[in-house]
Amino acid sequence: MHSIPLLLRNSTNRCFNLTGVAEMLGYKIISGAGEGVVYISVL
Repeated sequence: MHSIPLLLRNSTNRCFNLTGVAEMLGYKIISGAGEGVVYISVL
């Protein structure tokens, strides 16, 4: 399993949008750490 760290702008809307898009693409958000850093698990 790979974890891809994605550095995001400080925007709640973008964070929610990323979550939705990732789920549609078959990814799963496994961790959100601090300032807009989201880790995505590649399934």
